Amino acid sequence: MALVRESIDFFDDLQRRVDLGLRHQGYLFVASTDEGARMQRSLVEAQRQWGLADVELLDAGEARRRFPYLASNVVNARYRQGDGWLEPRRLALELARLSGARFRMGETVIGFERDSEGCVVGVTTDRGKIQAGTVVIAAGPLSGPVAKLAGLNLPLTTVRRQKLIIPDLPQVPPEAPMTIEFETGAHWRPAGGGAHALWTAPAPAEPPLDDVPTSSAFAFGLLDPRSDHALARIAPFWQDIWMSSQLQ
Repeated sequence: MALVRESIDFFDDLQRRVDLGLRHQGYLFVASTDEGARMQRSLVEAQRQWGLADVELLDAGEARRRFPYLASNVVNARYRQGDGWLEPRRLALELARLSGARFRMGETVIGFERDSEGCVVGVTTDRGKIQAGTVVIAAGPLSGPVAKLAGLNLPLTTVRRQKLIIPDLPQVPPEAPMTIEFETGAHWRPAGGGAHALWTAPAPAEPPLDDVPTSSAFAFGLLDPRSDHALARIAPFWQDIWMSSQLQ
């Protein structure tokens, strides 16, 4: 928890100097079943014991009063205004700039240089060698194959995840928090004039890919009100979006 607080303070300070897309619009976890509501109450108690004194447990009436877009089947909601999001790419580029990093684009790592004691002292690419006192493998889902080049077995499993980005949706409340259905995990947040929506679908492990294929079924699962994890389950305006000509 101390590490989280330190990170938030760091992001807030950096945002004052450069736009990271940081938004403190809160996280809202919404339960639509009695069991989900019970689990939410237990989570709030635990979070307060961890020191999150500002996390709120809202009953159905209070949740709909503060967030009028919520559905009538909401039982309770767990909310923390201080939560939010930022643009990871902007953050990474700004940290690179502050550290004086140089980018070498279009260059493929094909091996690692070692000294007489076997310590890694550089990287071999398809354009030559780069000496380095410290080498960090930060290749995301491709970190496993890169680590093998250094003789390391990195137990990394990659699973495909998708995000639905809709750039222009006037029905989405621009000041809404990240809104998550507690039971299914389906969630959305405002982004620009539209929204980002996600659902962590059960999926098998796959080999890491540079070009990851997408699936229209993912989008339909979030948008079609008949889906068991439709966004409209807790926010009915998503059904209006589905019925509109925008997505037909």
